[in-house]
Amino acid sequence: MGRLNTPLLNPKRKISKLQKKYKKFENSKMITPNITTPTTPTKIKPKKKRIRKPPMSHKRGRPKKVVPPSLPPVPPSLPTPPPVPPSLSSSLPYPDNSNNNNDVKIRIELPPKVNPLLSTTARYRVLWGGRHGAKTESVARILVLKSTQRKIRILCARETQVAIKQSVHSVIKRVIQQMGLTAFFEINDTSIKNKWGSEFIFSGLSDDVIMGIKSMDSPDILWFEEASSMTWRTWDKLDPTIRSSNAELYFTLNRDKDEDPISQLFICQEPPDNAIVIEMEYWDNPWFSEEAKKQMEWMAATDFEKYLHEWEGRPVNHSVASVFKGKYIVNDFTDKINPTLWSPIYGCDLGFSIDPTVLLKAWVYEDRLYVEHEIVETNLDLDLMPDRFKTIPGSSTHIMYVDSSRPETISFLRLHGFPRALPTPKWPGSIEDGIARLRGFNKIVLHPRCEKTLYDLQNYSYKVDKQTGHILPDIVDKYSDCIDALRYAITPLVKNYKYGNKPSPDHSIILDQYGRPLSPASHLPEGYRLQQNYAAMRGNKIIR
Repeated sequence: MGRLNTPLLNPKRKISKLQKKYKKFENSKMITPNITTPTTPTKIKPKKKRIRKPPMSHKRGRPKKVVPPSLPPVPPSLPTPPPVPPSLSSSLPYPDNSNNNNDVKIRIELPPKVNPLLSTTARYRVLWGGRHGAKTESVARILVLKSTQRKIRILCARETQVAIKQSVHSVIKRVIQQMGLTAFFEINDTSIKNKWGSEFIFSGLSDDVIMGIKSMDSPDILWFEEASSMTWRTWDKLDPTIRSSNAELYFTLNRDKDEDPISQLFICQEPPDNAIVIEMEYWDNPWFSEEAKKQMEWMAATDFEKYLHEWEGRPVNHSVASVFKGKYIVNDFTDKINPTLWSPIYGCDLGFSIDPTVLLKAWVYEDRLYVEHEIVETNLDLDLMPDRFKTIPGSSTHIMYVDSSRPETISFLRLHGFPRALPTPKWPGSIEDGIARLRGFNKIVLHPRCEKTLYDLQNYSYKVDKQTGHILPDIVDKYSDCIDALRYAITPLVKNYKYGNKPSPDHSIILDQYGRPLSPASHLPEGYRLQQNYAAMRGNKIIR
């Protein structure tokens, strides 16, 4: 637009002023020489604030007295812990031994089950159990508290430790922060010290480390995490190395195969007098979360063996030779039973000598076998057997398959309230066929009260060659009491169940459309044919 000389937008008076300012700006420009200046930034001095003098009072020209506003109280050096219901509280002096009246207040929350660890003088302290049992958390809190009560050296060890991440260093650090003691601890990457002189050391227990412990002062407290991985070589060297008379040895573990020294010495047998052994499970954990509960319930419903090991701390006694591995679960199904759709079945294995007598009641529905009741008794007299069997509902009115090796006992049961007690037919390979049918079910669901049946299912296994380790086709004749009763109960469902050329009226069983066994055939010769015609009209299946 050139010079702004439009009279409407810019009057002459304003244009002349702009031109004057522009000329002054042009004249003020100077050519600066090309001189390199240092790159260090110059410090800019802050402007001084103008301080107003207080108003003068009327008397003697003195300034008026100004009252400062009330300041908030100075916060203490230690943060206040969250208001939790404490199970243990302690008051400790400051580490600098000053005459400060404000002692360090420490509050920790512990599961009630571990409280004996605070008062016992036992040398060995073993905490075992499954997942989320608060074993590691409880020991970490106890050791942090003990480190503030006196000067001690705590060795936190494992069988093998390549990096500090594999140790309990992060757990100790988190507990210190939760207890509000960060100001009194010096946390390094490899060790933790506090102002009371105590020290946490983290290490794996190789031969060199154990020899180093021998040559220096023995630690006052040893914490061995994941003690199920400890070898006998480590135990034989470690136990005599901790020489202090007041030493405390903590062992936390999830049981594996019970081959480690801690399981063998303190869990599988009666522990010594100077040991305290505590089982910690997820139901003992006051901090058990809802998310962990969902994981636990899902595993219990899908793989009960794995649930028992990981969540209840049971040892892994089964192997690939287990017959029913992954085939059973435990669940209370009482509310789901529908007698109009579910088929009740009964099986009885008669005991002899030390073998118990077993009676089981089960249901068949939708390719699942539900075991509801069990009676397992050793040395059960024959006179008491009928009254004992009648405690299981429906056993006297339904068909009950009994071990055929004792025909006199079957006759006695028929005369004393069990007219439908039938001998179980046996044929070459009947055991293998019965086991194959049990394994053919989608799941075997056990009621929680059927503990002996669960125990037999866990331990029923094939033979293993001792030299080669190969699994043999033969089955170990052990833990078979409840398994045999189950095989007898599902006799009509076995694939190769036969009666021979001429069917026996006592053994001809017809299943209706729901899979329920109908009444046995009449003793008349034509009874089987009448039932066969009746089943054909209804579209039912007959098992010969």
